[in-house]
Amino acid sequence: MVDEDRAAISPSDSATDGLSVSQDRRGAAVVVRFVGEIDLHSVETMRTALAAALADATAPHPVVLDLIGVGFLASAGLAELQTAHERAAAQHTPLRIVAVGRSVLRPLEVTGMAEILDIRPDITAAMAPPVDTLSAHEDDSTG
Repeated sequence: MVDEDRAAISPSDSATDGLSVSQDRRGAAVVVRFVGEIDLHSVETMRTALAAALADATAPHPVVLDLIGVGFLASAGLAELQTAHERAAAQHTPLRIVAVGRSVLRPLEVTGMAEILDIRPDITAAMAPPVDTLSAHEDDSTG
């Protein structure tokens, strides 16, 4: 994506609870970046950011949650991810998680959420169409 495709929506800095959040658009997708720790003290910041992102989303374009900068993900954060996943599904909006670090991936794996959530290694992969959409287009062009 070209930088001109980005438009800041409502960046915020919530350093008082150990979590910084910024939100922007890439084309029609909403991208939310979290940096810091997601625990009982910062979960309200996460909840607010997720609600805003889902409110700004336009199906079928994704909401991308960039968790690469998260150093700790507690059960409160896992619960918010589950709630966001359910809300996104209800409004037919793809929810994609960008995560590569053990501090985020391990809790998702242990709880089984890694099997439910659409986890991608980077923003570029998160912005790509779903694999099943690509397969459908390949089938159409080969037949």
